[in-house]
Amino acid sequence: MDDDLARRLLLHARARLDLHGEALPPPLEGVYRDVRDEWLGKIGSGGAEELFLGPWGTPAFPLLAWVAEGCLEPAAGQPARDAAEAMLAWYLALRCQDDVVDEDAPAERIYLEQALTAHAVGLLAEAAGDAVRMLAVWSQVTTDFAAYALRDARLQARSDSTWSEEELARQGRKYLPMAAPPAALLIRAGRADQVDRLIDALVRMATGLQLTNDLRGVRRDLAAGLASPYTAAVGLQPGLHAGADAAPALRRAVRTGAWDGYVERITRALRDGVAALPELPGERMTTHLKERLTVLSHHRASMVLKAELHAPALVADVELTRRCDLACPQCFVRAQEDAGAQLPWELLAPLLEELSGYDTTLHLTGGEPFTHPDVWRVLEGAAELGLRRAVINTHAASLEDAGLVRLGSLAIPVKLLVSLDGPPGVHDRTRGARVTQAALRVLRRAPDCGVDSMPGTLLTRELVDHGIGAWHDWLADQLGARRRLALWPVFLRPEHGALPTVGITPLSPEALAEAARQVADCIAAGADMTVVDYPPINPLLARLGVPERRLWRCTGGASRLCVQADGTVTPCHPLRWELDRLSPGRVGGTVARALAHADARRMAARGHDGCEECAELALCGSCQAVVWGASGGRFRRDPGCTEALEWLANPRVPRSV
Repeated sequence: MDDDLARRLLLHARARLDLHGEALPPPLEGVYRDVRDEWLGKIGSGGAEELFLGPWGTPAFPLLAWVAEGCLEPAAGQPARDAAEAMLAWYLALRCQDDVVDEDAPAERIYLEQALTAHAVGLLAEAAGDAVRMLAVWSQVTTDFAAYALRDARLQARSDSTWSEEELARQGRKYLPMAAPPAALLIRAGRADQVDRLIDALVRMATGLQLTNDLRGVRRDLAAGLASPYTAAVGLQPGLHAGADAAPALRRAVRTGAWDGYVERITRALRDGVAALPELPGERMTTHLKERLTVLSHHRASMVLKAELHAPALVADVELTRRCDLACPQCFVRAQEDAGAQLPWELLAPLLEELSGYDTTLHLTGGEPFTHPDVWRVLEGAAELGLRRAVINTHAASLEDAGLVRLGSLAIPVKLLVSLDGPPGVHDRTRGARVTQAALRVLRRAPDCGVDSMPGTLLTRELVDHGIGAWHDWLADQLGARRRLALWPVFLRPEHGALPTVGITPLSPEALAEAARQVADCIAAGADMTVVDYPPINPLLARLGVPERRLWRCTGGASRLCVQADGTVTPCHPLRWELDRLSPGRVGGTVARALAHADARRMAARGHDGCEECAELALCGSCQAVVWGASGGRFRRDPGCTEALEWLANPRVPRSV
């Protein structure tokens, strides 16, 4: 059945209401035009037809047309037209009421609401043909509506609100004003005994409509600081979460089943409305609600697909603890003021929930992660919540075979990044011979236990002098196979010299260039290695033929964040710029808040002073951790960039430095 009658009634109501606006008292004419134009702007390109006739909108006019067809001959007679005009007049009156609740609304809208309401009451009395009975229904509907709207507004204003099943079932009372115009037609037809059934059916059906609106309006609600049944269902808290958190919350809800429960509640409400409809001729409303169910089913499938396929990638460095049973002189963590800081489980549990809304690589670091009492709870929680993978920085001294087997049995891919400061002898001096042997043992045993692993080596003058290729060969001999190798430049300037007693020397400009040449030669020979955490070397490597896909790129502030052991959220582990801070009850939404921070946005844009016009910006982008560590400055060019560019201009590097 088409919606021709419903459309005709809507067009008549629009035309009459526009004329009525011109007949208002002069002070209200402009106010009325403002309200009407704002309303038309809010409902979008589909206009009033989509709002009142479409499967996503408020089915006021299909409902009115359905009752008119069952009660009137001819269906589109004057009573139906009066009821349609009353429907739209009261609808706009309620829009004014919503504005009045807003403290910033002009006071004139109070008077416009009264004028529109008076107009609607008069039209309904005409449509019903029995003013006394119609006013009794009007009183019932408006009293119930006001009582529930006030109760629900109080729930919406609280960030910790929950909605019981009884309260959810009453959500449809927000649509009670929609019952008065079709009730007028029932009274006109002498079928006043069906009014209560109509109201009951409307509330049941409209519960599904309101829950659908909450789902689709979640960003608007969060921007206004309002809670809703949907925000409560998916764990969003107004004042804590923003619109950017809506998509991650949906992904979490899909994985936990909360989404299915919410959509099932909508479906059940719409079906209950169909079952409770009064016995009037025609299938208009049944057909309309079935169309809604079909659209909702498609929307549900689309949202679930988007949730799984379009989750933004995120690398979350989580410094579980700053405690460690070693005292490596090159470690920047042990130099922190609060060297004993440790994230408690009361923050880690909600943090994992937060991260599960993204396509998250969980990078556990420290200190030594395996000294944290809840490290296994963290890994098991990450697996249960569907995080993409886990990477663990470790010295491996305390990791026995049982621990490797346990890692391999987790329902999440795990990679161990095992520190081997190398070349031979250096690790013994920095950490002790016992630790060296433990690291090699773990690297050998990890594949047999189903755990991926790779060594991480400091890129120093000592390594360049030894030969990076020779070091990679030595590792392959010790481990029985070639492994991917991560090379970490030490974040100290060359003028600082060697670290006392251990002989670790930062790279000079010449040694940096020679390191790039050696790395490029190794990659050209088939080695799998990456220089990490130091983008100024990238232009050198690219000039030497290393493909761009093999170059490490800094994503700090864009798709990488670090949660420090003291709860501070920063762009990366060595960079201590505070973007957010975790505290009990304030963990949710931290990713969106941190990435929206001005420092994070500037870092993501690589808007560093002196870098904007650099031809190598796309490959390099500077390293603010080095800049900040060396000088305490922000958004400056890394001195290493200058050294690299000088070499690019004159790439004659001796093979021995």
